[in-house]
Amino acid sequence: MTLELMPEEILVFQGPFDIVSTAILQLNNLGHQPIAFIIKTTAPKRYSVKPNRAFIEPYGTRSIQIIFHPMPAGQKSDDRSKHKFMVQWKIVPNDYKNDIEDFWKQDSSRLNDVNDSKLQCAFIDKMLISLKESAADVIRRAEATAERNHELIRQINEMTGEITAMTYVLRRQDNGSYSVEENIRVSIEAQTIVSEWQDIIELIDIEDSFNDKINYSCNNYQDMICLNSDMLLVVKKYESFGDVDRLLKIVNKFAENFCRIERALQKLLLHLCTSDQSRLDEITQRVDRINNEIKDLRDKYNYLSFA
Repeated sequence: MTLELMPEEILVFQGPFDIVSTAILQLNNLGHQPIAFIIKTTAPKRYSVKPNRAFIEPYGTRSIQIIFHPMPAGQKSDDRSKHKFMVQWKIVPNDYKNDIEDFWKQDSSRLNDVNDSKLQCAFIDKMLISLKESAADVIRRAEATAERNHELIRQINEMTGEITAMTYVLRRQDNGSYSVEENIRVSIEAQTIVSEWQDIIELIDIEDSFNDKINYSCNNYQDMICLNSDMLLVVKKYESFGDVDRLLKIVNKFAENFCRIERALQKLLLHLCTSDQSRLDEITQRVDRINNEIKDLRDKYNYLSFA
C-alpha cells in the first residue's frame, strides 16, 4: 500500500462539543511516485477539512486538519455517531500536467483504479484510555522505528563501490518556463553520494527534560545517524518518567521524529539502488507543475515579467 494513514481507522474528537473540535490526520506517501488524494465525509456540513485534496510527492507527508463544528441551532438530535470519512487516492500518471482540481474531474475511465481508506469518528468528553499504558505503547513504537532506522543505516553504510547515475539539465525558455533533458551518465562512489546527500528534514523541537541538549536541525546523512541514536537514548529515559500527562505529549513527538527520519533514509536507500534508472519522466512531471504555476502567474498578473 502506497498511502499510510495516521490514525489508520478512527478519528478521535475530544469535547466539549459546544465549540469546534479538531483532529489531525497525517497522510504519508510511502512510494516513489507522486499521488493525489481527496477526502470525503458523510456529513459535509459538520466538518471543515484543510486541505481536502492535494498532491503528495514521493515519500512526502501531509497533515490534514479536520474541524468538527457544533450541532446547528434548532437541531434536536445529534447523529455524529454515524459520521465517517473516506480518503481516496491514486498514483499520478507521468503524463498528467494539470492541477489537483482538474485531476479529480477527469473522466471515470482515467480514475478506474482509485484506492480508498475509510475512517470512523469517535467523540469523547474525557480520555477513556489509560494514559500510562498509551504512553508505554508510544514508547515501544518509537523504539521500534528507531531500530528500523538503525537497520536502514547499516544497509546504506554497506553499499560500496561505484554506481552509475544519470545527470539532468534544466533549461529556461524565452517565455519564462523550463524544460529538462537527460545529460550524461557518470560513475560515482556510493559513499560519495551518501556523504554529499542533503535534504532538509523538518523535525519537531522537543522540550529538554533531561538536559540532553539535542539539536533537532537535520540536513544530511550524518545528522540523521546522530539524531536517531541521541533521541533513542532520551526515549529510554522516559520509560520511568512520572508525569503521565506530559509524558504522552513528549513521546508522541519523538515517535513522529523517528518516522520522519525513517522516510528520509528509505528515500536515500532507494536513490542509491535505482540511481542508474532514468528519472526524466518524474522530473519532467514536477517541472511541468512549476510551468503551470508560472503560466497562472502570467495570466493573473498582466505586468509580471521575468528577468
